[in-house]
Amino acid sequence: MRTIATSIVALASPMLVVARWPAPTAPVVREADGYVTIPKAAVPPDKGRVYKAIFDATRAADKPAGLLPALNMAGSELNAFGVAGVPLQNTKFAIVFDGSAINEFSMKLTTEKNSA
Repeated sequence: MRTIATSIVALASPMLVVARWPAPTAPVVREADGYVTIPKAAVPPDKGRVYKAIFDATRAADKPAGLLPALNMAGSELNAFGVAGVPLQNTKFAIVFDGSAINEFSMKLTTEKNSA
């Protein structure tokens, strides 16, 4: 019985510790997910490094006014680098559009162009 009680306390203990993280910030792309700096991260962003990534935009947004998932991913990475102080000229991103993302993105561009 004592072993069971000890096991329950040991399993419940990690749940009692709640990290208090600051609110995510989005200094570069406000519409995208924000970034929270992780103290003592094993590999923090390097301000002198050039970061390259390709994002595959194949899916439409969940909502008509929402951001395409690939644009959100690229934007959230830009936000992470912005918070870390990495110069934006050190980020080289490409977004490849195919699938349902093509139609949605072209419709949004047409709508924005017509409303301007």
